[in-house]
Amino acid sequence: MSRFMQKSLVEQAASGMKVDKSFKRPTFVATARVVSEKFKVTCSNSNVENHLRTLKTKYATIKKLKGMSGVGWNDDAKMITMDEDTFNEHIAAHPKDEPYINKSIDMYEELVVICGDDQATWSFSLTVGDSVIDVDSTSVDAVNEETSETPPPPRSVEDHSTSSEQVKRGRKRRRDLDSKIDLLANKIGDLASAISRSHNRDISFELYEEVMKCTGYDKSEFVKAFDFLLVNEIQARSFLARDDALRQIWLEIFFGLGSS
Repeated sequence: MSRFMQKSLVEQAASGMKVDKSFKRPTFVATARVVSEKFKVTCSNSNVENHLRTLKTKYATIKKLKGMSGVGWNDDAKMITMDEDTFNEHIAAHPKDEPYINKSIDMYEELVVICGDDQATWSFSLTVGDSVIDVDSTSVDAVNEETSETPPPPRSVEDHSTSSEQVKRGRKRRRDLDSKIDLLANKIGDLASAISRSHNRDISFELYEEVMKCTGYDKSEFVKAFDFLLVNEIQARSFLARDDALRQIWLEIFFGLGSS
């Protein structure tokens, strides 16, 4: 799910939804939607934002390590390299850095696109694989056509002032259109956030973890219990409010009813 979410964010960056190091709010709505559809779970835009914060923390750690003196970088393997003595000394002081040293960093290039501020790296997103987000080509063509600024070829010295005025008008139209697009995107993001806040917090991830912590049944049976609770919110919240012993009793009753 994490890998899929990262690829989705890369697609969003390639489509112009990333500005410097931040994404526009509709990105979180779109990514939450495709993750929910792909994995048949409830993924909210706040889940995507929280995961993005985790990725940024990871990227900051990697960037700090790459900038340290005496540290190497294997670009083919996407690996931070340290000799044994330096590694042991560093990990003794910073044990949380261990997963990023002398090991290939999974999805490093995607991480750079998502968390870095170098727009030149965004071209990588065109080769990451199948598109995650469907784009309406008709809408894209319409925007490209409306935002075109190509000035007419110069005909004579007398036409220079006319051409300049046309270019200025074209730029003004482009700025006006960009402003309207940004405003619309912000409105969509605000609406999605308002809808999200109007509901209770998403419990799908917490519910899955707590069900899987229980004992006495096969994983496939726990999945059945999780699926049942996911579509019965009242019982799901009741399950989460119980202690471990009462959760086991609930599971015994649930599977007992299911087998009768």
